[in-house]
Amino acid sequence: MGYVALLLCLLFYIYGVAGTFLFGANDPIHFKNLGRSMLSIV
Repeated sequence: MGYVALLLCLLFYIYGVAGTFLFGANDPIHFKNLGRSMLSIV
């Protein structure tokens, strides 16, 4: 169960980084930094 949680955290991190780089200039309210990106994706 721990490995599944670790895998999900890693997946959310990767999507957060991708969202920051791809959408940061277009939507700075939701994708300004990594923390906001991860919250916006979830």
